[in-house]
Amino acid sequence: MNDNNQEPKVHETQPSTSEVTLEDTNVINAELLPIQIIEGGGPPKKVDLNTLPKPLKVFGYFLIVISLLMLVLVLVVTFFR
Repeated sequence: MNDNNQEPKVHETQPSTSEVTLEDTNVINAELLPIQIIEGGGPPKKVDLNTLPKPLKVFGYFLIVISLLMLVLVLVVTFFR
């Protein structure tokens, strides 16, 4: 059991407090804050490809390389038409 002076143990993915205020977050659109709190994700975060499993890393890097190649191809076709 928990003592009165100790906080209850929560799972590592659960927030320690249920109250999230606008000052605590860096939201882009304040109207979306309640929806983001309900979803439990908070404000959008950048994806760190190094923390993903290997197949997802490979797929992510593949998409980045293909996007860059398509950009270069569009520039080449545009200038040398």
